[in-house]
Amino acid sequence: MNNPKKQLLNGEWKLIWIENSVLAQTQKEYTSIAALESSDFSAVSAAVPGNFEIDLLNAGIIDNPYYSTNILAMQKFECMHLFYYRRFDVEGLNDPEPYLHFEGVDTVADIYINGSLVLSCGNMFIAHEIQLHHLRTYGNEIIVHIKPAVIEARK
Repeated sequence: MNNPKKQLLNGEWKLIWIENSVLAQTQKEYTSIAALESSDFSAVSAAVPGNFEIDLLNAGIIDNPYYSTNILAMQKFECMHLFYYRRFDVEGLNDPEPYLHFEGVDTVADIYINGSLVLSCGNMFIAHEIQLHHLRTYGNEIIVHIKPAVIEARK
């Protein structure tokens, strides 16, 4: 898919993290921003590209994981589901073949556009690309649900 017109989704996103056992108890599907924002889970500002440790550090949730033995405290996040999300508009919606291109998504993830699953990823070292359908000019939603790798590996 060669679309010469690119619209970057880099920049400010939101991040919600949910413990695996808590997510299992809620028995809810978080495939829309409304579902995420109406939950009792806290959201912080996040940067894409980036990583959740830096986002949590910038939000004052954790101490610097790169200092002393602070990295050991990060083990409590091994079983967390991460939900990165944002809204976006699409310029030139009538251009042929709108597609989504990720340079890398952390290991195991599901990507939702406007509530529909459009891509499941299982390798963070390769780019992922998918043609998109049913986009709107304004108010599209993207959610990237990064699943805990330690739990997915057990499967």
